[in-house]
Amino acid sequence: MQWKIIVSLMFSLIIVLLAVANKSPVTINYIFGSVQIPLIIVIVSSALAGGLIIGMLGLVNQAKLQWKINSLKKEITRLETPSKDLPSSTLSNSSAKSEVPTQNQ
Repeated sequence: MQWKIIVSLMFSLIIVLLAVANKSPVTINYIFGSVQIPLIIVIVSSALAGGLIIGMLGLVNQAKLQWKINSLKKEITRLETPSKDLPSSTLSNSSAKSEVPTQNQ
């Protein structure tokens, strides 16, 4: 867990250094026109957008896993409870079969 934090901080530091080193204005062309903004804003906003997308994908994955855990817990509970459809003699017969007869010498 700690190595993820360290790697994240290293990437953040690299992004900040790149952003600070590139202060010159750039032209961004999009469908409806263009705009000139400093490159630092483009770099930081791209990094933030990437972080948000990865975070949202992680939350979706975590929600799927939590749903799977809950469904498996319900399945375990269902399988552990004795069934009302089985006759009680079936349970007693299975325990009687497991006993090993002893021989007297």
